[in-house]
Amino acid sequence: MLRNGTYQASTAPQAEDHKTCSRFMRIFQRAAHIAAGIILIWLPWTGAWENNLAIWLWPQITPIVLNPFFKGAVIGLGIVNILIGIHDVIQARFSRQHFP
Repeated sequence: MLRNGTYQASTAPQAEDHKTCSRFMRIFQRAAHIAAGIILIWLPWTGAWENNLAIWLWPQITPIVLNPFFKGAVIGLGIVNILIGIHDVIQARFSRQHFP
């Protein structure tokens, strides 16, 4: 709502089912970040990394995918995903929403 040139958020209560869905989505998002991070850290060390459909369809990308620096970059992305998930969990735990 706009009053005197400033925006004020509506204080209408949210529906209970909306809160439950929203909470589920936040938990799912945090779990997805952590799971994706674990997969990105683990996958370059498996045989599936060297024998996959992408390399079979496009053999010219084989030197790039098998390069240790590329594997390190993928592992780095996995670490970043895990840190994002942990940060979200910590932020949710200590946010002001949980305190009256």
